[in-house]
Amino acid sequence: MQIAGLNLAKKLLRAQVVVAVAMTLLALVFGVQLAIAVGLGCLAALIPYALFVYLAFAFSGARMAQATVRAFYLGEAIKIISSVVILVVTLLLFRPYAEWVLVAFTVTMVPVWLGPLFLKTR
Repeated sequence: MQIAGLNLAKKLLRAQVVVAVAMTLLALVFGVQLAIAVGLGCLAALIPYALFVYLAFAFSGARMAQATVRAFYLGEAIKIISSVVILVVTLLLFRPYAEWVLVAFTVTMVPVWLGPLFLKTR
């Protein structure tokens, strides 16, 4: 189960990267400042999720069950805190593009939110 979860997490992370790159390139058509704001909004979703994946799947095996649970909680806490910090800093720096930063963040998180739909059950 641990390996299946890690593989799904990596697929979702790759999907997030594709969405982030596409959104940033699309925003570049409308201006460099907008593209930077959108890119940072995407990074506010990407970086915390990548940290979570790294921490949550650092331990595996029956003997490591308690460490795995602790790593999941730590990863989730770091994900939430880092998302908030990156978003706040980005929103302060790119106040005129605040709605685009939030849209970019939200759209970049969609693959993660829809991830359970892609879980294969036996």
